Amino acid sequence: MRKRLLNLCLAALLSVASTAAWALTEVGGIYQIGSAADYAEFAALVNGGQWRLNAILTADIDLGTDIDLYKIGVPSGEYLGVFDGAGHTLTIDFPDCSKDNQGPALFRSVGRCSVIKRLKVQGSLTTAKQHAAAIANFSGGVIRDCWADVTITATTTLSDGSAAAIVGQCNKCSVVENCLAKVVID
Repeated sequence: MRKRLLNLCLAALLSVASTAAWALTEVGGIYQIGSAADYAEFAALVNGGQWRLNAILTADIDLGTDIDLYKIGVPSGEYLGVFDGAGHTLTIDFPDCSKDNQGPALFRSVGRCSVIKRLKVQGSLTTAKQHAAAIANFSGGVIRDCWADVTITATTTLSDGSAAAIVGQCNKCSVVENCLAKVVID
């Protein structure tokens, strides 16, 4: 009887724990991103003016199609932290962002003091705007050890050639090193 009661209590505890909503956590000054909800919460913090936050991915995440929820640095700001993908993959199917008049990307602008590293992005981008890229529209920072495997579909002629797998436009001081890109531009 005692063992059965213990098993019932354990089962009840596990069912409560498995349905609990997990919030974005910070460990040692680094936000731990393990779900699309965590990523959206982190983006909201950065877009709210906390440009220097650091983060690490703790799982592969499918961000789906809602770029306005996930794009970091909108409507007009530079991300100035360290974003470590830790070898995990973000899967995207992004259209143009309605909040910043730029093509789709995870980051609007990677600032001079920032580092994006060990991040893999796969999926697709659909755009009629400039600077479409899997990782950043603009970069003046460091993007290192990243992978992009994306298809970019242009819905209009992009006359400036700024659609790319990693960065749409590299600005002065930008560094892109040890990155691998597989891109199809339609």
